[in-house]
Amino acid sequence: MSVAESTVYGWFNGSRGVRKMEHLKALCEVLQTDLNSLTGDEVEVAEGPLPASIVRELAGLSEVQQQAVLATIKAMKTG
Repeated sequence: MSVAESTVYGWFNGSRGVRKMEHLKALCEVLQTDLNSLTGDEVEVAEGPLPASIVRELAGLSEVQQQAVLATIKAMKTG
């Protein structure tokens, strides 16, 4: 599989998300690791630009803040 160097650079600097599972598998191979090691067994693929941007924003929050956002979302779904 061939991936442009600029694409890989974008993955590492955070300006571009890994959108294809085969790219993610290739990245794991290059890093000599597996998906579980990278994600802590929590793997979800964001579909589309809005979910991906939400994930990026959440990643910048503290664990406590992330839990608060998750609780709010769950409350909105049941309310």
